[in-house]
Amino acid sequence: MASTKSNGGLTHLMLLLARVALGAWFVLHGYGILDGVGREAYAELHLAHARELLPASMARTYLVALPYAEIATGAMLVFGILTRVAGLLGAILLGAVLLGVTGSAFHFEPAAAAPFSPELVMLALALLLVATGGGNFGFDRRVTGGKAKASAKDDE
Repeated sequence: MASTKSNGGLTHLMLLLARVALGAWFVLHGYGILDGVGREAYAELHLAHARELLPASMARTYLVALPYAEIATGAMLVFGILTRVAGLLGAILLGAVLLGVTGSAFHFEPAAAAPFSPELVMLALALLLVATGGGNFGFDRRVTGGKAKASAKDDE
């Protein structure tokens, strides 16, 4: 069986692919809201449901800011800028999306978040990036001045 060190390059490549795929989804989803219905119409469309979880003024602000947060999070992931922070922001955004898909905190419907729900898979990717970082192929490496660690086992 191959050691983690011998697979280090492959691990960093897979982290790059995961980062770019998740980041592209966030950018395209955020842009789709802005280019499609528009931020104000999107906010109006989802405001009633958002009010179940947040106060009215906060819900509206959240819905108007959501596409911009998605685009910024996606760009950070694609370029590997503060990858762990971007992964955490992505996990929070995806958690909010899952609440929107499955129902409110008061009317949770597990069937709506089937085991292969795209949002659930992306949430797992975001949490993976929080745990591992973005690998060697990103701006994080330039900031830290050395190789990023894919996992604690790379040190062994």
